[in-house]
Amino acid sequence: MLVFFIVPLGASAATIIVAPSTKSVSAGSQFTVSIAADTKGKYANAVEATVNYPRDLLDVVSISGAKTFSLQTPGSPSRSGNEVFFSGGTPSPGYRGVRGGVGYITFRAKSAGTAYIKVVSGKVLLNDGQGTDVFDGVSNATIVISPSPKTEIPPIIEIPPVVEAPIEIEPEILPAPVITPAPVITPTPLPPTDTIIIKTSDLFNFIYILIGSIIFLITAVVILCVILLCRKSNKEKKD
Repeated sequence: MLVFFIVPLGASAATIIVAPSTKSVSAGSQFTVSIAADTKGKYANAVEATVNYPRDLLDVVSISGAKTFSLQTPGSPSRSGNEVFFSGGTPSPGYRGVRGGVGYITFRAKSAGTAYIKVVSGKVLLNDGQGTDVFDGVSNATIVISPSPKTEIPPIIEIPPVVEAPIEIEPEILPAPVITPAPVITPTPLPPTDTIIIKTSDLFNFIYILIGSIIFLITAVVILCVILLCRKSNKEKKD
């Protein structure tokens, strides 16, 4: 059930609202509520709100300021115990409307039950040169928390192990090895030693004769050249 604590004192009374006013969630889930101001047609330039929540049912995950009253004062937003504090302002001429954002709170539902999020104190200051506080009412929120859905775990089916029959392996009978006799190697007889000596001597004799012939030819050519040079020299002297 939604619980309203609104006590109007006249046309200028303003209220602070927690929205949404009702919400259903499951335990373990997260949700966010906004804190806003309804200025009842007047220009306001500052809002303060202290919000209370049941700690046995809810945990605060995060808090943050809103865009309308975005000029946060020192210490805002903050949390102490089971209360969250907001204090913000907006430049002149201020804000006039029904949903001027003050801040946001993200909760986590802890367990099943009904949680009431309440504004326990607040201020709505007009932009009238005097900062007149016209706050005089609240609109709280009711959160219905259901138990967390249970995840059904499928039953474990045990499959008996398959036992295979042993396989009999017959031993393989190998044929008897065939032994081949080693080949008989007959040594090749070497040629007689004297034949090799005769062939080597003939080679040396040929080389000796060849060298001698070359020396003889060179000597003959040198002698012929000397004779020709001498004749040429004598002929030049006679002339």
